[in-house]
Amino acid sequence: MLIKSLRLLFLISLLTVVPQAQEPKILSSGQTIEREITGGQDQNYKIELTANQFIRIRLDQHELDATLILIAPDGKQAAEMNLTGSGEQETLALEAAAGTYKLTVRGIGTPKMAGSYRLETIIQASASEADREYLTAQRLLLEAVELAKQNPKPPQLIEKFEQSLAMWRTLNQPFWAALTLKEIGKAYVSLKRYDKAIESQEQAIAISRELKNRIREGVVLYDLGLSYFNQQQYEKATEYFRQCITIFREMKERRREGLMIYALGNTQDRLVQPVNAIASFEQALPILREVNDRAFEGQALLSLGNVYINQGQSDKAIEVTESAVMIFHEIKNYASEGQARVNLGIVYSRIGESEKAIRTLEPALAIFRESKNRIQEASTINTLGLVYGGSGETEKAIGYFEQSLAIGRELK
Repeated sequence: MLIKSLRLLFLISLLTVVPQAQEPKILSSGQTIEREITGGQDQNYKIELTANQFIRIRLDQHELDATLILIAPDGKQAAEMNLTGSGEQETLALEAAAGTYKLTVRGIGTPKMAGSYRLETIIQASASEADREYLTAQRLLLEAVELAKQNPKPPQLIEKFEQSLAMWRTLNQPFWAALTLKEIGKAYVSLKRYDKAIESQEQAIAISRELKNRIREGVVLYDLGLSYFNQQQYEKATEYFRQCITIFREMKERRREGLMIYALGNTQDRLVQPVNAIASFEQALPILREVNDRAFEGQALLSLGNVYINQGQSDKAIEVTESAVMIFHEIKNYASEGQARVNLGIVYSRIGESEKAIRTLEPALAIFRESKNRIQEASTINTLGLVYGGSGETEKAIGYFEQSLAIGRELK
């Protein structure tokens, strides 16, 4: 019996396949690789280089945004590039030290989001003077982008972008000039200098049209629409968002198309066009579901719920906002979950469901306290006060109003 059991265990061990960690592919000059990738996935490669070699890596992205990360032989990060998105190319260049570099292509988004890419590497024996100028322009651009992430309003930010832009123009690199102008536009938006932002964005659009780069044109048209949106010029914003939708539909960029329709819906909501806004959100939602973008599906549901709330359509508001709460909880976007819960609590309160309102608002309050979002905490406490007041519990209502006032004074 023991021998039979041992034989059985031996056979099971032969049939059991233990998955082995996949060895990174070794890349050589002129090699092209085409692969599928999902959100959150890392695909790794090795590149053997000798001192002073010049390498240029190009990544063409399809249906999914991806980041290029290059690790030097000493284990330190040499460069990271993610300045474009789906349907566009990322290009990374470097003058090498001797040794083995590790290149990672990292898919952006959730594991359910999928796409593909085409990766190409070109290695030269040495860098020319023009190559070194290219590297300087790239370094200035990446430094400025990193600076903007840390602090969007430092005085030297625009200067760094402008230095990079001047070099791209000297090097006759219109693609990079357009990309840098887009980033300059974003920097001016953060400073609320919308006139300067629009000036940069219009230049970027003109270059993109000259290059017949439709996706880049669409991306910057969205930025331009957003600049007008932020100035409450909603009619102009609508015009540019519609142009974006046309471009992304033509280029079969489904996720971007869905996002632009969602942006259009928000603008129509601001224009107090509820029928149009509802139609846009309902058109965006199937696309966002199709591409598995749960984050923006949740945002579109939240926005749709807001329109229904403003129209007094409580049943519909509850249905879509409950769906938004579930999605935000699932993807661990607790800030948006808190906001959706507040909206839901307000609707329950309006239809006289005070207990449901309180049960919905209390988790929202816990979220804002945990994240130390004092403004939202004070607002939610005030909403709870209104609910208790509306249900006749005056003492509790006063207690919540006093808490909200205390936080408001603290924040002044």
